[in-house]
Amino acid sequence: MLTEKFRRQLRQEADRWQAEALIAPEQYQQLAERYGFNALDANASSRFTMILIGLGSILLGLGAIAFVASNWQEMSREFRAILLLSALIGFNWLGFHLWQRTTRWQRLGQGFLILGALILGANIALMGQIFHINGELYGLFFLWGFGVLAMAYGLRFTPLGIMAILLIGLGYLFHWGNHWSRLATDEDVLVKLIAQQMLAIAVFVLVPLAYWCRSRAIGILAIVLTVVVYLNSLSIREGNFLVWTIREYMPIAAAFLFIPLAYWCRSRSIFLFALLATVIGLLRSVYGLNNFVVPGQVIWAIALTFPPAILWAYDDFLWRQRFLSERILPRSSPAFAHLAHGFSLVLLSAICYFQSFWGAWSWRSQDIVFVESHPFTEWSSLVNLLLFGSIATFAWWRLLQDSARGVVTKIVGGFMVVEIAIVLWHGSLTPIPEIATFTYNVLLFLISMGLIRISLEKSQRIPFWAGIFLIVLQVVSRLFEYDTGLLLKSFIFALCGTAVILAGLWFERHLKLLAVGSASSSQAILPSSFEERP
Repeated sequence: MLTEKFRRQLRQEADRWQAEALIAPEQYQQLAERYGFNALDANASSRFTMILIGLGSILLGLGAIAFVASNWQEMSREFRAILLLSALIGFNWLGFHLWQRTTRWQRLGQGFLILGALILGANIALMGQIFHINGELYGLFFLWGFGVLAMAYGLRFTPLGIMAILLIGLGYLFHWGNHWSRLATDEDVLVKLIAQQMLAIAVFVLVPLAYWCRSRAIGILAIVLTVVVYLNSLSIREGNFLVWTIREYMPIAAAFLFIPLAYWCRSRSIFLFALLATVIGLLRSVYGLNNFVVPGQVIWAIALTFPPAILWAYDDFLWRQRFLSERILPRSSPAFAHLAHGFSLVLLSAICYFQSFWGAWSWRSQDIVFVESHPFTEWSSLVNLLLFGSIATFAWWRLLQDSARGVVTKIVGGFMVVEIAIVLWHGSLTPIPEIATFTYNVLLFLISMGLIRISLEKSQRIPFWAGIFLIVLQVVSRLFEYDTGLLLKSFIFALCGTAVILAGLWFERHLKLLAVGSASSSQAILPSSFEERP
């Protein structure tokens, strides 16, 4: 996946290579055509122009609204309605005409379409005032958002899709806030229906819009709104079968709707949000095991290890060969497996950190009491766990046979086995807070050292600083957890600061030496290749 930052850096390096006669002008031209060097400045200028036009359209719309509001009382009701409808139709028609029928004024046309979407909101609000239709603010956001959503689907225009999701999300948040404070009346049946069906709307209307527009921003906003609505719906009894199905099978919906969207849009951000939604749904399914009279310590052990195990076993091969077609997921699609593995290590590190505190082991098996779930959640939780457990078992079996990742996989699997053993021993046999705390501190330290080792092998900064951060966090946490004097704390802080500075300087020097070595090797190879040319 070639980002614009990479192309800009490549153009700078290619200019330097050509100036130093390392490559011929013909080769530079081939690189420029292959990676689109000439389009970089045009893309930056186009984005800047779009930002200016969008900002100007918003200001123009606000100015028009303020002008109309200042003379609103002196206008007749008929003239007000004609003025509002004329502005709405005129700006949208003009924007569509300039966008589709011209080449020079396309950006201006897009700006007028954004302005038309803003005028739509003003029309809804002012028409309600003209005809004395009362309603809550969230009702306005809902109607406005769905109107803009229809425009986004019809025009396949990403900014309108973003605006629609933001408006619908604001409407839902205001509605939820009013219900939380007992202020909502729900006199409008349509608004009440929209709020109740918001989870289905997010999954079956907003997520397909991201596919339709192939937009990363729309995909991220749609997934975030879906997760927010899903978390809010967990405490609400819903009689609607569609919403109940989505809520109970959220891990499956997230895996088979959100993850393919990440490949379709070639977006790492969408992929991470999709993994987050899947993990949240899996944790909800693990919680549902209490309906099967599963001991609390077993549920706790599964909750600690099942999500990291699923993420570590993730492989792009499964999606390319098993689930998705070549059209949806071509072979040239980016690989996201390393992001899932990194997310797994983040979860594993967070679990080891929070379990390394003495207070995390003050519980007993009889202390774990789950709130009684609804009867219809029993089998859905079991289906989710069995499906993902089967996929994870197959993926782990393949990983253990892979010579490249087999050793690391065995280490990660060993960590998870130790976690399960500690939790089950503490909850089933006898409390072992001292051993459990010591074990998790050792696991956290080993993860830190493993990240640093990976960074040295692959010359990557993120694993190195993640390992340093975990070590410092562990030392500082133990320092504040136990009763220590101020003198010892000051000494530890000074020691940690000095160690971080020295480690950072040494690592940056290590990377610089590697870069110099690779650059000298390339300089030794490139000229010889050109000398052989006729």
